[in-house]
Amino acid sequence: MGSSIVHFAGSLITVPVAPPIAPPVAPGPPATVPAPALPPTIEDVQKDTPIKLFDFLQSLAPVPTADDGRPLFDQDSKVHYLTDASCNANGEYVISGSDGNFYDISISSTGAVSFKPKGAPPTLNLKVMPMKRVTNALGQVDSLRGELGAMQNRLGSVITNLNHTADILSQARSRIEDADYAVETSNLTRQQILQQASKVALTQANQLAQNVLALLQED
Repeated sequence: MGSSIVHFAGSLITVPVAPPIAPPVAPGPPATVPAPALPPTIEDVQKDTPIKLFDFLQSLAPVPTADDGRPLFDQDSKVHYLTDASCNANGEYVISGSDGNFYDISISSTGAVSFKPKGAPPTLNLKVMPMKRVTNALGQVDSLRGELGAMQNRLGSVITNLNHTADILSQARSRIEDADYAVETSNLTRQQILQQASKVALTQANQLAQNVLALLQED
């Protein structure tokens, strides 16, 4: 703070001088605080938006199963919005299931999630359900072909084993028949030899009696 000297009636009076007041500075814009991210609403869902199975489990409920035990929804499940005859969205949404059908999803005030089959598929996605069913049918055909191929391989192995067994039995039969023929041939040869020896002995015996009679007649 400075001072100044003022002459007043022949006297000197020191008057303090206040410092100049700085002009006010205009306040700057307030600091912006980022707003918390809001969860996506149904209006934010676009046509054919993929739904990940993990996100579905975390956000809604455990994945329900169909009558055959398969998951009702999988990674291929998508959100579809319905349209009217003029192709305008009517505010209804459905989710395509793994079985090729479409389901309405509703959440009660208590948080319970319910799934209700939808009678008609989305107007703009009429090809989804037939293609899904065709894909499922092709998968079933491939599965059946695999099972039939496995059965055919097993039957082929059984037939091969049976043919091998038949060959072994045929060879054993041939060996048995050959052995029996050799034994019978040997027995026949022995009988023939014995028969011939018996004939020779009988002939010699007959001749011996005749020789004795001849000697007696000479005496």
